[in-house]
Amino acid sequence: MKTPKNLDLTLISIVSLLAICMAIWGEMESGAYESMPGWFLPLGILLLFVFPGYTLTIGLLPPMSGGVTLLLTLGLSICVDIVGGLILNVLPGGLRVTSWTFWLAGITLLGCAIGFFRRFAHPLPEAARNIRLLPNIQGVLALLLAILISVVSIDANLTSARQSQSGFTQLWAVPVSSNEAPFAMEVGIQSQEMETKEYNVYVESAGKRIAAWSGVEIDPEKSWTTQLTFSKFPQRSVNVFVYLSETPNVVYRTVKIAPEAFLKGSTTSGTP
Repeated sequence: MKTPKNLDLTLISIVSLLAICMAIWGEMESGAYESMPGWFLPLGILLLFVFPGYTLTIGLLPPMSGGVTLLLTLGLSICVDIVGGLILNVLPGGLRVTSWTFWLAGITLLGCAIGFFRRFAHPLPEAARNIRLLPNIQGVLALLLAILISVVSIDANLTSARQSQSGFTQLWAVPVSSNEAPFAMEVGIQSQEMETKEYNVYVESAGKRIAAWSGVEIDPEKSWTTQLTFSKFPQRSVNVFVYLSETPNVVYRTVKIAPEAFLKGSTTSGTP
């Protein structure tokens, strides 16, 4: 079947420019990446594993069979990904969606430009173009399998990285007795979470709730403290419980203070 001349490079160029526009929009609009349409994921996979290698193969190498073209497409795309990761990692922008999009789309557009020039300067015979655009089924299956394995590996690495970067919250309680308040304590929370969290704090003793603070919002790297004064010496242990507002029935952090701590003025830290 006769294929319009340069249709492949034209479509790839349009899609790459669209990816750049979406990346700029996502950078300008906070949270825009979360609202991207569903087809943005396949577009990202094409930019990672297909477009750069295909356009470089078309632009730099002579005509060859469809199977070889597919293997070179995947191989060169992975090479572009590796080199891009090394370069972007040392640049101020870092490894971000926007920088990755500009890198991959830029290499793709460069390959398209070289391919357009070669085709206009040295037109290929019709047979050569048909060979390139009609790969065999084995080559297609091999390419799809390689892309699937790569996507699964990348997803596993990203999941592992997210887990290793999970935040935590520290809870403490400090007896702060003075002449004016002989039986008092300070309750504090230090947030090392990855995002702003809302907490519910409860203080209980002898099975009764004696104080509560709801909807305490703490930003990352910030802390919250408050002081609780008892009218008399606590005869039972004082327990402090912290819940996340998103999971109000699950204790997130807890600390227990023995009555003797108020006499000694010691510090008691919460569970990690």
